[in-house]
Amino acid sequence: MRFKCTINKANLHILINILTCLSRITIKAAIYLSPTHMRIASITNQDISKCYVELNNQNLYVDYIIESLNDNNLLFEINLNNFIHALSSGKDTNMIVMKLVKRNQLPCLCIEMTSNNNIGIDITHDIPIE
Repeated sequence: MRFKCTINKANLHILINILTCLSRITIKAAIYLSPTHMRIASITNQDISKCYVELNNQNLYVDYIIESLNDNNLLFEINLNNFIHALSSGKDTNMIVMKLVKRNQLPCLCIEMTSNNNIGIDITHDIPIE
């Protein structure tokens, strides 16, 4: 299983706004990644989707790689507040890289960015996923 994508600054703001709207409905979301689309569905306590968003990968990402044994499709659950917080820390960067990693044997969505200031600080967030 492999996933890696790069998102630019303009599309980052769009993604943050969409996730913020979803986070007002619920805390958790299911994210379905396919070779052509990213689908995000809110998850409530009754495990019913109340809101659903479908984004075209060509319009959202600069670079996109996905590989899996399930016809290159991935599905995971994520805490929207953690996801928004991690993405928001990259508002001042030109590019953000998102990828799936394992940290201490736990699957995580890793978000990496480099700040645009003169210092050049590398920022990494690992968000646990299920």
